[in-house]
Amino acid sequence: IYKEGAKPMGLLCLSQGKMKVTKNGPRLKEQIISLKKPVDFIGFSELMTNEPYTASGIAIEESSVCFIDVNDFFTVMKNNADFFIKVTRFLSAELHHTANRIVTLTQKDMRARLADALLYILDIYGLKQDNQTLDVIMKRADIAALANMTTSNVIRTLSAFKDEGIIEIAHKEIKIIRPDELAAISG
Repeated sequence: IYKEGAKPMGLLCLSQGKMKVTKNGPRLKEQIISLKKPVDFIGFSELMTNEPYTASGIAIEESSVCFIDVNDFFTVMKNNADFFIKVTRFLSAELHHTANRIVTLTQKDMRARLADALLYILDIYGLKQDNQTLDVIMKRADIAALANMTTSNVIRTLSAFKDEGIIEIAHKEIKIIRPDELAAISG
């Protein structure tokens, strides 16, 4: 949807689908910074700072995006105080989320990071109609990139969660059986 290093030309809003925001680390290891769902703004902080994108936005299923020209966006910001306050609150929430993610990725053990990643996916995408199955199918490599783990460690830890009755795995879908237990593991 957008590529790291490109200059934003306007405000992007995910209108349909699901996407991940990724950044490559020193050894070109992908790290998922955040997940986006419909009506989320994308690349917002770069637009506000007039800097190139610091990450890439990649669709994880068929998606569509709305575009608002940068000049139109800033005209609305200048002329609408209520909108300006909402934008400021949005940026503050993004900063809060980023600070929490840093703590999770640097100070929690593997089980806690994976539990946190599953709860984050649940929070962003919700559940299917059965009220247990995550409403997204993510590759194990993407879950690993979200939890700052290797794919093999994600597979092993998911298997342990399954053996403990915390989750169920059918095909590529993950069912959250005991969300309270995931929250306890996440800390």
